[in-house]
Amino acid sequence: MCVLNPPDLNIIENVWQRLKRELQNDATCIATVNDLKARIRHLWENLPVNYVQSLYYSIPQHIKAVLKNNGNVRKYSNVLLAHSDTDTFSVKSIYQNM
Repeated sequence: MCVLNPPDLNIIENVWQRLKRELQNDATCIATVNDLKARIRHLWENLPVNYVQSLYYSIPQHIKAVLKNNGNVRKYSNVLLAHSDTDTFSVKSIYQNM
């Protein structure tokens, strides 16, 4: 079986999850489709660069995990760690076999 778009290696899924969470938190402030579009645009344009970089730098770790699991898709969650002392983010991945 050839998986062309394995979710384990697609960091955009983490971004979508983050946007979805933030939209759910703001649900009471969104009354119209235009409000929704504006909020999505705002969230997208204000994603922290270091968050996206952390996801990018986590790719080798995900590749190793998929290879270690003989190419099988693995379920993982990225946990975003905020480092207040340095105002940076890092990503820790938690894996489980599916």
